[in-house]
Amino acid sequence: MIESLVFVCFLLAADAATPTGCDTTHEEQQLLLKQTASNLESKGWKVQSGVLHFDAAHMYGQNAQSKYGRYKFNGIPIWNLGDTDAVLWVGCTPPPCEYFSMRSYVKGYKMQDIMGSLGDAANNLRFNSTGGSRSPLNFNRTTAVITTADVGTGDLVASTLIDEGFPSQAINWDWMPPSLLNMTRHNIMLETYLMLYRVSMFQSSEEGERYVGSEW
Repeated sequence: MIESLVFVCFLLAADAATPTGCDTTHEEQQLLLKQTASNLESKGWKVQSGVLHFDAAHMYGQNAQSKYGRYKFNGIPIWNLGDTDAVLWVGCTPPPCEYFSMRSYVKGYKMQDIMGSLGDAANNLRFNSTGGSRSPLNFNRTTAVITTADVGTGDLVASTLIDEGFPSQAINWDWMPPSLLNMTRHNIMLETYLMLYRVSMFQSSEEGERYVGSEW
């Protein structure tokens, strides 16, 4: 298990506005992730932390009314992943809006830009949270997203998170298709990935700006 790696996205809002209205606090989310990471490390896993950061300069698909969050590790929004590795994010869904979704993409292959979706996005009509899986019940609620190509790894990360008190019904699965990918964490020049978290048209512009102004 030593060769397996879990990337953990922490909510880091010390220098940014913390979104209001969620059913858990910034401190509670950080504590949960730190306990989960420590538990995984005790089982022989390696853990690397990162953030989910919104960058208004990027309008993927020319959706000018949307804002996009991306996972960043060491400040870089593209990353590679081994076929038994995983990425875990715990945070809050957005305040009421017209649409939100999350999905991993293949971003590049052998230095060529590709930008291909790895499957259907989990969106506000089927996004698990502590409030339910459909909007409006899943706005401003705690959620988790596990990205991996390996069922065993995904199950282990999920069970560890649940052992720390996280509800299983609030976990979302972002499966990557291993047979279509060249997954390795040892050669970032071979293939890279990207997570896109899209949020569109908040009911309250003030709440929306506070949400995308934070680092998760």
